[in-house]
Amino acid sequence: MCDGPGAVDLPSIDEVLADPAASFWLKMALRSALRCDPVDAAHDSEILAQLLGQRCDAPSRRIKSAVCDAPFSAAQVQN
Repeated sequence: MCDGPGAVDLPSIDEVLADPAASFWLKMALRSALRCDPVDAAHDSEILAQLLGQRCDAPSRRIKSAVCDAPFSAAQVQN
């Protein structure tokens, strides 16, 4: 949660809450987090981001596994 190498300029919380393009879910999560201890909320959000990232990566890992583990024939190369 510190500014360091690779830090990204993010909008402020107020800007996100006022942004009509921001999702309802994100705004709801921010409002909920604002009622919590900031350190706990930041820690929990990092865990949530990792869990959701794993969920996003799972389908691509399954596809890659299916493609890489599929039987290979010379006929497939000639197409």
